[in-house]
Amino acid sequence: MIVKIFKEYKNPTQSGKANTNHWTIEFLSNDYRFQEQIMGWTGSTNMYPSEVKLQFKNKEEAINFAKKNKLEFFVQDLNKQKFTIKSYVNNYLS
Repeated sequence: MIVKIFKEYKNPTQSGKANTNHWTIEFLSNDYRFQEQIMGWTGSTNMYPSEVKLQFKNKEEAINFAKKNKLEFFVQDLNKQKFTIKSYVNNYLS
């Protein structure tokens, strides 16, 4: 099973940075999905990808967990955000 280790991004619709201090392990699915005939629900034999996300304090803990449980993993690092300081006055200065 392959897992992705990443740090949560800030929600773009919120101004705060809550829940962005931890690293997350997310299970990726490569299982066959099927459609249940009577109700039309989509199903799978593996519940991990859609149901389980594990959170860790730092990247090293997440990597150690994946190695300890013999999981294939890859780390998705964050892109650094560029902050541009803008001022209303600059619209009128040449």
